[in-house]
Amino acid sequence: MPIESIPDSDLIKPKTKRLQRESYWMDQLQTVAPNGLNIQHDNQMIPFVATFNHTAAKTSPIVKQYYSELQNRFPNVYTKRLVIAYKRNKNLSNFLVRASFENPIKKCGIETLLFYQKLFHIDDVDDDDVVEYDDLVSEIQRSDSNNDRIWTYEEALTDVDYENVTEEHFLSYDHNGDGHISSQDAWLVFELLPGTGNYLNLENFLIIQATRDKKSQGPEIDIKAFVHAVKDFRIIDVDDDFILTRKEFRMRFKSADRNKDGQLTGSEIRNLFPMRSTPPPNICGDWNVDCSQDDAMALFDSAATENGSQLSVDEYIRHFGPLVKI
Repeated sequence: MPIESIPDSDLIKPKTKRLQRESYWMDQLQTVAPNGLNIQHDNQMIPFVATFNHTAAKTSPIVKQYYSELQNRFPNVYTKRLVIAYKRNKNLSNFLVRASFENPIKKCGIETLLFYQKLFHIDDVDDDDVVEYDDLVSEIQRSDSNNDRIWTYEEALTDVDYENVTEEHFLSYDHNGDGHISSQDAWLVFELLPGTGNYLNLENFLIIQATRDKKSQGPEIDIKAFVHAVKDFRIIDVDDDFILTRKEFRMRFKSADRNKDGQLTGSEIRNLFPMRSTPPPNICGDWNVDCSQDDAMALFDSAATENGSQLSVDEYIRHFGPLVKI
């Protein structure tokens, strides 16, 4: 049964009814399988995995045909690829079909990641720091101005949260290629993820977005380092107003100064940045020289561009993010 024909009531949320979800995908795999190809589910590999047996060589046309049919059926599943493993077993050949990330991007431009981060927080409707199926469906319903249960790019442009989103990026969520986004597309966002596919945290969200769009603006940064910088900011931002003041940064210095001597040693400096596993280089010059509060505040002041008394989250990440060494 085509994805677009599934009524909303029949969609299985990623958190529940795992066996029914597996059964659905097995039906999809079997539906497009060429004659003579027997699909068998591999219970150890979920959700988009099956072993299919056929007495043919690794490069058999029947396998290529199967791959082509799946690609045609799911044209916009471009963060995935089919991996075909071959193993002889006496009288037959075993082919394992597995969905996996296709060359996931590990680095991206800071400006691009800052844009994706804003989309993440928009999609995270319940503010629990993960994007789930219900979050995306809520966004679709909120932005569906004519209540026809589909979300078009034209509708997105009328929403202040999405007015700067390109059509290409918007349609990257259109998994069945019908030109709009529906709850079925939201379902596939998670159904086609590795592992359980229950939710996306910020790092996974950024990796998927960067891999899909293949665009990068601003100085390149490791995505994991970017996420650590975001977490650092949120820890230091005591009042959670997404603005880091000189007072808050000074408080962080005092907290990092464990022996309260007014100086930060190399080991104490890392406490300025809670997510660091090692001190970032070139923060206070020579690591053999202690870092004073004045040194730390000069570091803060050098990062502030628009307002010398405070840092926005974007300013913090632009300045401190590249210093993170994972």
